[in-house]
Amino acid sequence: IVILGVLSAFALPRFADLGREARIAALQGLEGAMRSAAAITYSACQSAPTCDPSESPNNQEANNAISLEGASVTLAYGYPRATPNGILNAAQIDGADYQLVNQSTTTEDIALSPAGLSDPSTCELRYTQPSAQGESPTIALTTAGC
Repeated sequence: IVILGVLSAFALPRFADLGREARIAALQGLEGAMRSAAAITYSACQSAPTCDPSESPNNQEANNAISLEGASVTLAYGYPRATPNGILNAAQIDGADYQLVNQSTTTEDIALSPAGLSDPSTCELRYTQPSAQGESPTIALTTAGC
């Protein structure tokens, strides 16, 4: 009985914090989805005759959107913009499992965190749209507070 007690004292804390690993794994899956969606969107823009990957997202007269699987995806230099109508539509991410850390439509980045965290800025995935032609979006994962 003593041996089992000692073993459980060491093993229980090891398995008790499975939520952290699950949140990190979910964000890593989301990161893969965003990377794939960005690449697919850029390729679709390159092959569409009406899409111009050199168009700035600030040019209001340009056709800065493309349709992917029936969803309109707004663009920044051929890649999805950092908005719900951009990268979230492209990666088909809904709001049930994730919360938006920043929701401003004027910024060039968007951050998502698993739902229900008290400090979502320490466990987030941040997508930053390109700021010039020829650049790619950046995707950064923060897991310190997961």
